Amino acid sequence: MKKDDFSKYIEHTSDIRELSSPQINDIAGSGEYRQKLKQNFQLIGEIARENRKILEDVIYPLIRSDEELTPQDVQDITELSEQLVNTADLENLDISIMSLLSTRLMKDAEKKQDAEYIVRQLDSQINASYSLKLMTSRIFTDLSISQHFKDLGTEAWQAISVYLQPEKFEALSDEAKSLVLHSTRFHTVLHESSAGISPEVARAWLAELDNVVALCENPYYRQAFPSFDWNYYVFRTLENHSGLLDSLYGGELSQEDVEKIAGRLERWLALWQSDPAIFEKFAPLDFVLIPVYRARYLTGKISRAEYLTGLYEIYSRRNRYSYTYDDVYINTRIPLNYLLCAETADFTAQELDTLQVLYQDVCNYAFRMPNSGTLTALLDFCSVLIKRFIEVPGSITFQEMCLNLLAAFHPPTYVHSVTVANLTKCISSHLIYYRPELFIGICDCKTVEEVTENRNRIMQFAYNAGLCHDFGKTLLTDIIFIYGRKLLDFEFDIVKQHPSLGGALMRLHPSTQPYAEVAEGHHKWYDNSAGYPETLDTSQCKLKTIIDIVNCADCMDAATDTVGRSYNIGKTLDDFLAELHAGAGTRYSPYLSELLTHQEVRDDLDYLLAIGRQNNYQNTYLLLKRVQTEAEHEKEAAD
Repeated sequence: MKKDDFSKYIEHTSDIRELSSPQINDIAGSGEYRQKLKQNFQLIGEIARENRKILEDVIYPLIRSDEELTPQDVQDITELSEQLVNTADLENLDISIMSLLSTRLMKDAEKKQDAEYIVRQLDSQINASYSLKLMTSRIFTDLSISQHFKDLGTEAWQAISVYLQPEKFEALSDEAKSLVLHSTRFHTVLHESSAGISPEVARAWLAELDNVVALCENPYYRQAFPSFDWNYYVFRTLENHSGLLDSLYGGELSQEDVEKIAGRLERWLALWQSDPAIFEKFAPLDFVLIPVYRARYLTGKISRAEYLTGLYEIYSRRNRYSYTYDDVYINTRIPLNYLLCAETADFTAQELDTLQVLYQDVCNYAFRMPNSGTLTALLDFCSVLIKRFIEVPGSITFQEMCLNLLAAFHPPTYVHSVTVANLTKCISSHLIYYRPELFIGICDCKTVEEVTENRNRIMQFAYNAGLCHDFGKTLLTDIIFIYGRKLLDFEFDIVKQHPSLGGALMRLHPSTQPYAEVAEGHHKWYDNSAGYPETLDTSQCKLKTIIDIVNCADCMDAATDTVGRSYNIGKTLDDFLAELHAGAGTRYSPYLSELLTHQEVRDDLDYLLAIGRQNNYQNTYLLLKRVQTEAEHEKEAAD
């Protein structure tokens, strides 16, 4: 019975992922797009209710239980865990639940004092901790969650490392020996972080890699386990140095240490070239060349011009329609490495044009992503690109980049952003008429007269603030995608970081800096008695009026839309207005409660929530369809 429930949970979770991002080519026209999403999310609601029942009735009780598991239970839970995470592509269907299941198996293994069983679960915990650590490291505004998962993975590694002792190692089966060696190599990547690493972490990472290299060369382990695929192990050990190099964004290591990494990456390339037929199965040559070229550049072996030329040559032969882990890396890492080369002042005119092309290519690649099948890997790489983004005058702006990626990763959030922008602009327009004094200080207006004279300018400012308010979610789409169950506490903690994350990112770029304060404050209550971030006091914010309007518009759209937010039919505007009036002075500003009693304001909002929202979905469909059509034509021409 449990196995049947487990299978249903996997099937349902996969279905939810696909339903939330329907294939554009399966939809006849823009008029059907919103209807399709609406139907899909209603179906998601039905599936989610079944999933939640399976969790509450079967999976969570099993996780909380202290009873000894039967061999069949262990087998079934292990199979469920393996299906929840695709370790080959680092893609996860539900890594959080998989981690809880692994912890449950670990508890059972320790109770039974079964070394083989313990090793399997420790290895599983290291893998789960790595995935969760890397995902949460995108939240660079608060790395405490990421550090928590790194600590869990490190504890699991320390426990499994005792099995490297000769007497313990020799007592293990070949399968368990393989897992011990895998963990010895793989645990080093627990240092990896899309937020970058400190010099201390970089040195610790390299020291651990030194130990793994020494193990590869240790004759004892080769003699104790002669049937092990040592060629593969050495290949992956050398490859792990590329992860360290990819996490360096400055002077985290001495030149001597960088030279050491470069030497090992050259050995990696030489090993690949020694038998391409074998090593092509592990990684394509271009995957190897990208970090090798960067190492050569950092050690002065090639010039900056040679490095950029080499990168672009690799990029020109990439497969822009493939979404394996290796291809995601090639399609996104080269633009990032291009960025890391220098600030814009050091780019030539030709290099700036190339950078603009790379930006657009990344957006198009994200748009073509099939059913979010490789969403996690793409998010991990794109998150670094977003953090290191350089806004080039005359090129794609940071605002445009984030909007494109939101539309690609999660169309409902993109539509929500556009709808909130229109609602914010509308409310601001009416409020300027009734209460112009509230806008003094915005757009440098010093008097009521200046507010009235600059009405259109203020409305445009308000529109852009609403458009950008959820940019922090660009890095969190795989958390937003969790429709099949309630968020776990740490997942909700991650979601609550999106205002701070958006504000921090937006402050770095001219196109979004003016609206950063709004993004940071849009989840705070009017009176600051609740909401997040807890440390922010919006009463001290220059843009307090715009923050309050965006907060209202955000809640209004979320409450009245069925797609992407709720599994139930959206509320009416009257339902929301009742909540607005009830919360006036606490959650919502009293002047907005008063403003929305005017019939002409309600008429405009009714229009935007009906026809306006429908137009936003249609425009999103046309955007997605255009990219898909262009890709099909390009592919046909290439073939």
